[in-house]
Amino acid sequence: MGDFGWPSGHIREAEKYNLHYILGVKKGDHPFLFRKVEEAQENGEAVQFELVDNDNPQKTHRFLFVNHLPLNESNQDLLINFLEYWEITSEKTQHFSWVTDFTITKGNSYELMRGGRARWKIENETFNTLKNQGYHFGHNYGSKRQPKIDPLRQPKIDPSMI
Repeated sequence: MGDFGWPSGHIREAEKYNLHYILGVKKGDHPFLFRKVEEAQENGEAVQFELVDNDNPQKTHRFLFVNHLPLNESNQDLLINFLEYWEITSEKTQHFSWVTDFTITKGNSYELMRGGRARWKIENETFNTLKNQGYHFGHNYGSKRQPKIDPLRQPKIDPSMI
């Protein structure tokens, strides 16, 4: 699980070790991929469906998926599977999208979505602990601002330790 900033290297590395992945993608960061999804919709190659939530009939789960899309213009040999999801209630609509190596079906879309969304739960709980339980961590704004993480603290947030 993770975000999909510079994906081709991460995916190729995962595939090298036979590791599965579910990576979050955003339209603004991956215009080529989202154009391919739109083309698949126009050609009738995308699958769309909705489920009413069993526990909350006021909540609808909407899915769209396409299998075997090229990752990006530079890596058209690297085929991925794309899943888009909307959680719809009367108050709000949440939207997420991922790429994965799992072949997506109507039967596994819900579980793949739960796997993709679990990243936020894991990340939020971990970083909230680091920030609020005496570890004195602040938000790291990445390359846009001066990072707050120093090398001595880095091992504390190594994902393999979570």
